[in-house]
Amino acid sequence: MTPFFRKMALTAHIVFSVGWLGAIVPYLALAIAGLTSRDISMARAAYLSMELIGWFVIAPLSLAALLSDLSSHSARRGDCSGIGGSSRNSC
Repeated sequence: MTPFFRKMALTAHIVFSVGWLGAIVPYLALAIAGLTSRDISMARAAYLSMELIGWFVIAPLSLAALLSDLSSHSARRGDCSGIGGSSRNSC
């Protein structure tokens, strides 16, 4: 893999991971609102919103982060010149 595509894969992984973590914040806010609300319709709306966020935001971003990480690791397999490269001749 060329250095350009390696950097693009790393950038994609960081973007997906940060987006995934950013999607957790409103999910947790809705969970707290649903748990502490005394209004049944408010709690129901919070849980319905959590379901949508979970299926359409959190799940795709987590899979994208996983796949982008796996693709960048498979491209680096056998490359001992990177940051975690070994000084031994184990490649």
